[in-house]
Amino acid sequence: KDKPDLIINTGDTTMDENKQTKETVQKRWDIWNQIIQAENKIPMVSALGNHDVWTGPDAKTDTLYKEDKRYGKQWAIEMLSMPHRYYTFEKNGWNFIALDSINGDEGYQLDDEQFNWLKKKLEEIPASSPICVYNHVPILSMGALLYSTKRANISEVKFPSGDMHNDHQRIKDLFFQHKNVKLCLSGHVHYIDAIEYLGVKYMCNGAVSGNWWGNPISLDEFSPVYTMIDLYKDGSIN
Repeated sequence: KDKPDLIINTGDTTMDENKQTKETVQKRWDIWNQIIQAENKIPMVSALGNHDVWTGPDAKTDTLYKEDKRYGKQWAIEMLSMPHRYYTFEKNGWNFIALDSINGDEGYQLDDEQFNWLKKKLEEIPASSPICVYNHVPILSMGALLYSTKRANISEVKFPSGDMHNDHQRIKDLFFQHKNVKLCLSGHVHYIDAIEYLGVKYMCNGAVSGNWWGNPISLDEFSPVYTMIDLYKDGSIN
């Protein structure tokens, strides 16, 4: 019954900007902007997903595209009105931190520049102020494990293998030093799970899109969804 104060978009906003022509990416952002302007009045913040990174369809075109200032992550950053690929803000007594998962040659992780920034921000935020972190690839997720083992034998799975953060141990260690980190939101796997580890709740909240999954419109057991979350001033979550 309460109108939401905020939409948190955890990435993969349009249908894949990897290996696409400039014209295709432009069409997809045009459609996104038309729908958002016509149908959404709720403030929205975003994080970058792996499919938000623009690259060309072949090596020759990709080389030419690298001269465009929007190449890579920048086009998505501009279209989503993000102040930077990672950033922070305060709203209604909570501090929100958006992270950029899309780094690393094998799997996903925070680059050192970003990790050091995160460490500094967590030190600056008062211990009495609860923190919600959001990013695309789960930092910790049971769904990521089950997604992998549904598609390969246990002996073959090199978990997290692109479905969870490679650097989850050092992020977990950092969060453990700051007990006001209460919630971490992600997407990527399109599964829905919630695990609590050392006082932090990690929630992977599925995907809004689903038509491309075929019939029935679901990925394994999960249909397209969004998640409603209540954040309370005492740091509790529902």
